[in-house]
Amino acid sequence: MSDYKVYHRTAKRIVNKENIYSVKQDGHYVFKYSTTSGIYFIPISFIPLKYAKYIYWLALTILLCIGVNVLYKLIDNKYKIGANKNSIIILSIIAVIAHIFRELHLGQVNMLLLVMYITLIYFLQQKSKILFALMLSISVFLKPFGLIFFPYLLIKKEYKIILTSLIFIFILALLPLLFYPNWHDFSNLYFDWINELKVELNKKQALLADGNHTVFSVFARYTPLKFILVNQIIEKVYQALVLIIIGAGLFIEFRKKNHNSDIVYQMILLISIIPLLAFTTYNLFIFELPIILYLIYFFKDLNITQKIMVVIGCILIGGNIHEITGSALRDYLIGISVYTFGTISLITALILFKNAKLD
Repeated sequence: MSDYKVYHRTAKRIVNKENIYSVKQDGHYVFKYSTTSGIYFIPISFIPLKYAKYIYWLALTILLCIGVNVLYKLIDNKYKIGANKNSIIILSIIAVIAHIFRELHLGQVNMLLLVMYITLIYFLQQKSKILFALMLSISVFLKPFGLIFFPYLLIKKEYKIILTSLIFIFILALLPLLFYPNWHDFSNLYFDWINELKVELNKKQALLADGNHTVFSVFARYTPLKFILVNQIIEKVYQALVLIIIGAGLFIEFRKKNHNSDIVYQMILLISIIPLLAFTTYNLFIFELPIILYLIYFFKDLNITQKIMVVIGCILIGGNIHEITGSALRDYLIGISVYTFGTISLITALILFKNAKLD
């Protein structure tokens, strides 16, 4: 659990008021996240690493089980089809099992974030605005993917949640002062974090590189657009335009009469889009679990085209397993971004299905 070890080690350093960024002896496994996220792991850091990593592994497993059950109940309580719960959950888990295994093997936080996002759906459905704001704020310091929900909250006119979230974010941002009370040390933490982020971003794949799974890259690589993306300015403008188009499409989709109050559908759609926007590895495609569970829940109601798209999507997202495909084919499939195509297939099937119900 190499990633968990980084958090465990960092939490200990925070307690001891030590430097946590750019520590040479850490080698490749440097801490590149917010100091606040390291503070989250302080309670478990008092347990020896050889035991703590098993506790963390077990906690992730339990949280995932709770999360998928909560997700199923959210969907079933909303639509009341009464589908076979166990079969739906098992099939959904199988579809992303490769990503779940990787999360558990490395001890990453993506699975934890997924459960937090599912919890956000529950809080929003229950109108627990303060709890929603708190959970969202906590998640942002682990990884900033939760920022995708702020434009959505703006569309929904949830101004109280937005304001409360910003207050919580401000408070959480000050948490390091508890361990680094000197303002100079505190401010240096944020400067060092920003420097780590710059280094990390410079390591990310170029826009047109194989294995870049963002929608920006895939759309450019497989269309003539790649011939006009000749410098960074044009690339930035292109990415901004794609982002605007996606945002406008979501705005139109969410404002449709029969979708306007469908929080479960809207939040699941947003969660599924995160891996398409984030410049990171294929690990994030574990976030497709909610949309897969949703589509399997309604599988009997899908038309033949939508069913084929769901099956293809699940295979592309979860079928690229080393033991099945072999190393060479696996690396090739990663290079051509099969996970992205699988996600697009699932999102398209979901939107087609939801809009067919409007006709």
